[in-house]
Amino acid sequence: MTSLNLHWRVLTASVAAILIAAFVVPPWLPAPDLKENRTLASAPAWPTHPGDFDRFRAGVDTYVADRFPARAHLIAAFNYARLPFQVTGSSRVIVGRSGWLFYDDGSHLGSARGDPALTAGETRAWLTALAGRTEALRAHGTPYLVVTAPLKETVYPQYGPAWYAGPSDERAGLRLATLAKRSGAGDVLHLYSAVETATHSGVKTFSPHDTHWTGAGAYMAYVAIMHELQRLEVGEPPRPMADFPPTTASAYRDLAQMLGVAGLVNLDYVALGDPLAEQQHVTTYLTSKRDWTGARVIKTGEVGKPTVLITVDSFSNALLPFLYSHFSTLIIAHNQDGAWREDLIKRFDPDLVILEVVESGLKFSMDVAPAASPAAVAKINSLDLGGPPSKVLVQGAIKSVDSDARLLKALASAEPAKGCNPEAVALRPMSEKGVRLEVSGWISNLGRRPAFSEGVLRLSGLGAEYLAPIQVDKPRPDVAAHFSKPAARLSGFVEDLAADAVPPGRYRLFLYRRAPAGWIYCAGGQELVVP
Repeated sequence: MTSLNLHWRVLTASVAAILIAAFVVPPWLPAPDLKENRTLASAPAWPTHPGDFDRFRAGVDTYVADRFPARAHLIAAFNYARLPFQVTGSSRVIVGRSGWLFYDDGSHLGSARGDPALTAGETRAWLTALAGRTEALRAHGTPYLVVTAPLKETVYPQYGPAWYAGPSDERAGLRLATLAKRSGAGDVLHLYSAVETATHSGVKTFSPHDTHWTGAGAYMAYVAIMHELQRLEVGEPPRPMADFPPTTASAYRDLAQMLGVAGLVNLDYVALGDPLAEQQHVTTYLTSKRDWTGARVIKTGEVGKPTVLITVDSFSNALLPFLYSHFSTLIIAHNQDGAWREDLIKRFDPDLVILEVVESGLKFSMDVAPAASPAAVAKINSLDLGGPPSKVLVQGAIKSVDSDARLLKALASAEPAKGCNPEAVALRPMSEKGVRLEVSGWISNLGRRPAFSEGVLRLSGLGAEYLAPIQVDKPRPDVAAHFSKPAARLSGFVEDLAADAVPPGRYRLFLYRRAPAGWIYCAGGQELVVP
C-alpha cells in the first residue's frame, strides 16, 4: 500500500468517524441552551413536476442543515470561542467588551445613537397623538402616564463594542420625553436618569447576558414611577428594596440563548419579587393566550386601592412584582396587541392608565389615538422642533402646477374623500430661507379595496401653486376600527417638507390619494400664511 493510498484511507475514515459521531454522540451530551427565535425548516414537499426539483433540492439543503444532530452543539461551541474576539454568531446579538452582549434590532444600536433622527413631522405627529390620549382620559378624571425603560447600551456604554461611541443626548426617547413636557402634550417618564444614577452608585441594573434590567434595575425604575404617581395624586410612596427578596426564577439570559452559550458563561442576574403578595392573586385571562403576553386581570387582594390598566413589553416582567401591593386590580395587556386599548378602558374604567415601553419602541407607540383638541394642536404646532426635513423640496421637486399637466388634469377630476383628517399641520419660515411644512393625518376612500400608497400634497395660493409627492401607507388601525373598514388600515401619512421658493401670501392645503376608482382629495382646513 503506497503512502498516498494510506493518506486517503485515513482521511476517508476520519471524515466517516466525524459524521457518525455527529449523529451518535449529541443525544448523550447535555443540550445547549439555544433559542434562535425562529422556526426550523420543515421537510419539503415531494416534487410533482420537473419545475419543482430546484425548489425541492433547496428545501432539502435547508432542512438537513437545520436538523443536523450536532448543529446546536457546534453553534454553541463556535459562538463561545468567538466571544473574546467580539465576533457574533447571530444577526440579533452584538458582542461588546468583557463579554457583554447587546440586542441588535437591525439598526446596530441606532436607537441609542439617535440614528435615524426623528423628523419634525414625526415628532409633531407623536406629540399630537399623546395629547389626544391624555385629553380623552383627562375628560374622565383619569391620568395617563407613559413610562419608557432605558436601553442597556445607554446605561453601560463602556461595555459596548469598540465602534460604539455611546448614547446620543438627541436620541428619540429623550427628545420625546423632553418635548412632551415642553408642549404640555402629556406625562412621559423616561427612566434613564433614575437607572443610570443608581448604576453609577454601584447598583447592578443590567446583566451581561440579557436585554432586560435586573431586579435591582427594575426596583430603581419602580421608585421613580411611584414618585411620579404621587405627583399625579394616584400613588403611594415606594416600599424599601428589603421588602422584595430574591426569587428562585431562573436567570434572564435571552442574548446568551440566542448564541447558544447560556450554559457556558457565568450568568449574573438577580430577580426580585413579592411572593406574599402573589399568593393572594386571582388572575383571569381575557383571551385564549395564557402566557405573560396574554391580556389578563389580576385581583391582588388589596382593598381600597386604585385600578390600573397597563400595556407592557418584556421589561414589565421584572417591574410588575413591585407594583402589585399598590393596586387592587391590574389590567395588563401586551403592546403587540395595541398600546392604546380603548376597549379595555371602556370595559374596566380604570383609575390610571400606564403605557410601559422600552425607549427603542417609544416612537412607534402612538400610532392610535383620539383626536387632540385644537388648543393642544396649536401649542404643539407653535414649537420649533428642529431637525432636518425628511424631504428637501425645491422648485421642480415641489412641482409647479404648470410643469405636470397630466397629473394636474388627474387631480382636477378627483372626488372628495369619504374619510380624511389632516390632524397636524404647521408652516413656518426656515432659519436660513424658505419655508417648512409639516403635516400628518390620514386619508381613505373607506372602500372594500385599499387605496394606493401614492399621494400628492398641493399648496395653493395667489402667489403660486405647488405639488409634492407624499406616501400614504402609515398604519392607522384606529381608522379601520372606527369605520369598520379593514382596507382603511394603511391610510396614514407623516410628511416633513421644505421649499426655498414659495412666495409670500395665503395658501390652502389639499391632500390627494390615488384610489382604485380614481383620485380622491380633501382640504386641509386652516389657511396657511407664508410671510
